[in-house]
Amino acid sequence: MATVVPEEIEVGQRSAGPRIMMLRRTKDIATELTELLGKAEREILISSGKLNAELYGSRGIVEAVQDALEAGLTVKVIVGPHVEESELKNLLEEQDALRVLRTVPPLHFAVVDRTHFRLEDAHKLEDCQDIPSNKVGWDLPKTSTLLARYFWTLSRIASDKGFDV
Repeated sequence: MATVVPEEIEVGQRSAGPRIMMLRRTKDIATELTELLGKAEREILISSGKLNAELYGSRGIVEAVQDALEAGLTVKVIVGPHVEESELKNLLEEQDALRVLRTVPPLHFAVVDRTHFRLEDAHKLEDCQDIPSNKVGWDLPKTSTLLARYFWTLSRIASDKGFDV
């Protein structure tokens, strides 16, 4: 069986089937993350360093998470010990959907339905506005499932109160 290698496309272009997009500007990241979260039908998992208020506090992202919670979807977020105050943080705390880890998660990502993902390049916590690039993967269940498993493992071993699986 031949391996399907997703093509790399530029922001704004679309292709059918599996694909990975490279994003380099904060505006594009918020727009693409909002679209990603809006695709959720079952589950949203987010691993973040500090739940950056500028990015995760954007109206589209807050509304996408709120819509998912109201629809009864599973929404879980893990974050490092220095979580920023935002409307999203408050919403997640109200829904018992936020876990603060003892240390900053080494990978920052979002996974939707174990099919789509966003993965940040490694960066210093204080440089979250200057992330070298983000990868957004559509219709890539193997990679998305690996990230989801990593999420659940971190949730259990790196926090005082992990999520029930």
